[in-house]
This record gives sequence, C-alpha cells and structure tokens, in this order.
Amino acid sequence: MRFILILVIILILAGLFYRQYRRNHLNTYAPIFGVLPPVQYKICGIDVSRYQSHINWQAVVKAKQGGHKIHFVFIKATQGTQRVDPEFINNWKGAKNAGIKRGAYHYFSPDESPVTQALFFIKTLNNNPGELPPVLDVEETGKLSSKQLNNNIEIWLTLVTKYLHKKPIIYASLKFLDHKISDELKKSYPIWIAHYYRTEMLWKGPWIFWQFSDKGKIPGIKGAVDFNVFRGDSIEFYSKLVRD
Repeated sequence: MRFILILVIILILAGLFYRQYRRNHLNTYAPIFGVLPPVQYKICGIDVSRYQSHINWQAVVKAKQGGHKIHFVFIKATQGTQRVDPEFINNWKGAKNAGIKRGAYHYFSPDESPVTQALFFIKTLNNNPGELPPVLDVEETGKLSSKQLNNNIEIWLTLVTKYLHKKPIIYASLKFLDHKISDELKKSYPIWIAHYYRTEMLWKGPWIFWQFSDKGKIPGIKGAVDFNVFRGDSIEFYSKLVRD
C-alpha cells in the first residue's frame, strides 16, 4: 500500500508539473500572425514588394495578436540599374500614412555597375530615405569572383552611406553570409539575416534583424508575407535605428 501511495503522489506531482510547464513554456510558442516567433524578441516587422500586391496599410497597423503588432516594414524600392518595384510608391506612402516605421531595400544585381545601382536607388528615394536604414539585398554572385562581388557591394554601400547619411544594412541568407560575404563587410555593416523556420538563430555572427519565416498572415495583406524580428527592445530600436 505504501508503494502505491508513493506512486500516486509521484503521478500527481508529475501532472501538476506538466500543466505548469505547458502554461509557462509551450503557450509562449503559440503562433502569432500565422508564424511561430522566436519568443525572446518582441519587436516584429515585415518586408514587402510587388508580390504582396495592393496592401491595406491601415489594417496592417491595427493588427494585433498575442500582444504583438507590426512595428516596422522594409519595402522593396529598386533592382539593378533601372527596375523600380511597381508597388513601391503605394507601399512607401501607405506605410508612412499608417505610422509604421519604414526602410527601403535594393535588390543587388552583381553583373551591373554598383555605382549606377546605388545612384538609381538614391534617386528613386528622392530625398525621402525613410525612418530605418537603407538595405542592400544580396542573393546572387553572378559571374563575379568573391573578391569582385565584395568590392562591388562595398562600392554600393559606401555611396549610399555618403548620400543618405546612414550606414546601410546588408541582407542575405545564412549560407550566403557564411560563404560569400567578406568578414570585413560583416564587421563593418549591420546584418539582416534570412534563416527560416527556427526558434533560435544558428549563425554566430552579429545581426540586428532576423527574417525567420515567409509564411506570415497579416490582416490587410493577401497571401503570405515575410516576417522579421529586431534583436533588441523598443528602446534600442528607436534609439539606434529610427530617425524621423
């Protein structure tokens, strides 16, 4: 009888422990806006382009789930030397009117002139660089060697820094950062890293934004959207990055 009593007590305690575990841990990982966010980061945002079509930005800014909201958006502005994203103007104005902090990004074409690309990006922004730093989206190497690619990236970054007076962010995937971007550039510029479907960042280098999913579901946006977090709290976000 004593053994049975002890066993019953153990089972009861185990049940209580499990219920507390679910309450304190598992529920923390409840989906927010259709994704499972890394729980230690509270400043959430998205990035958009023509692929999201027309966006209702007033609906986006009002969206809240689990105490989270959309704090920021990175908007595709240009690609290469002559392509402006068809939704850039609408998104740029819409996010501003909704009060969402914005940054513009350029998709880098490695086989085109980095000077022309930088000046094209700057001209498209038309003295309105947004509240967040500009971003260089690097996903291709083209026909360039690693040295040539990094030289061209640095030319773009240097020109944009000079004209917009804000050090740009480098966006790339974890694999691309590890194998294609030089250590010097990774140390010299803020990093926004694409690393999907994980609750912990595996890359050991410094980063400030993490694109952790491409399956976000936000009111006001048809279909899926990329979801991001900022590495820091709201004080760091506004003191280090945001300029009005």
